[in-house]
Amino acid sequence: PIRVDEIYNTTAAKAGWEHLGRAHGIDLSSGVLHAKTHPRRFDVKFVSDKTKKRICELALLDYCCLNLPLPAECSGLFCKLTVTNATNPY
Repeated sequence: PIRVDEIYNTTAAKAGWEHLGRAHGIDLSSGVLHAKTHPRRFDVKFVSDKTKKRICELALLDYCCLNLPLPAECSGLFCKLTVTNATNPY
């Protein structure tokens, strides 16, 4: 098994998989990879601001841990690390 711990934009999924294949010495040109040329999309105008904010709250830990910039819809949310001392939790 090969550990995959890299992130790629799904709009370039085929290129991302090809890059992984090359990096690990695996030839994907035999037709193993069948990526969609046009990713599925939906019209975000039907997603309410409240729902967008909730999605941001749910994904905030991922954004923070991976040091990714927060989307504009996440304004007002921040990454913050609080360290407490076990002997003095205050």
